[in-house]
Amino acid sequence: MFSLYREFTPTTPDALTTIAGFVALPGGPPAVAIAFCFCGPLEEGERLFEPIRTFGSPFFNQLRPMTYHELISFVDAANPAGRHYYSKTRSFQQLSDEMIDTLIEHNQRRTSPFTQMVFQHVHGAVCRVGATETAFALRDEHYALHMTAAWEDNEASRHIAWLRTCWTALEPFAIGEAYLNFMDDPGEESMLVQTAYGANYKRLVALKNSYDPRNFFHINQNIKPLEPDRDSMLEER
Repeated sequence: MFSLYREFTPTTPDALTTIAGFVALPGGPPAVAIAFCFCGPLEEGERLFEPIRTFGSPFFNQLRPMTYHELISFVDAANPAGRHYYSKTRSFQQLSDEMIDTLIEHNQRRTSPFTQMVFQHVHGAVCRVGATETAFALRDEHYALHMTAAWEDNEASRHIAWLRTCWTALEPFAIGEAYLNFMDDPGEESMLVQTAYGANYKRLVALKNSYDPRNFFHINQNIKPLEPDRDSMLEER
């Protein structure tokens, strides 16, 4: 299925967004899924989806016209409130066979049936914005992998350790920049925030120094202000 996804995505127009990956069906076994959002004429969408419709016999098929509200709430049942979640992200320019094999291997060792790992194809208009025009620097066509460990028992450390191991194993295939909204707090020592913003990071630090020099807004994937020098601290007192 991932090979089909890899071949299909470069052919898609701006109006079509696709995701694919390992998902947890409500009350059912883990599964591999591919999903679409096409904002255009129904007839055109039917034509674009044909290669996917004719691939195998899906266990579950909900490919149909739907409202925006239906779309954004479609996966709510698989991610209920009260469950525990821990997320990380990686970005890839290509879905190589070696990377896919690594992902499959780690998915087979997942510690919870609720865990999900999903690719989103990032392309189209988002890639026609300059890398320095917004904070998000990754403006090349790529695949964003959103990995979420989810569990209902009291063994958080086991599930978090599994996801961190998987994330580390994928590093040789990944690029540095990433979409940080797909990740929990990376920790005080992590360089991920800096690498995620690429060349824009220094400019973001300058903004932080101007608007939040004491780092009041820090409960996030934090951009830290530069430490004030000693003389400045003395003058302030």
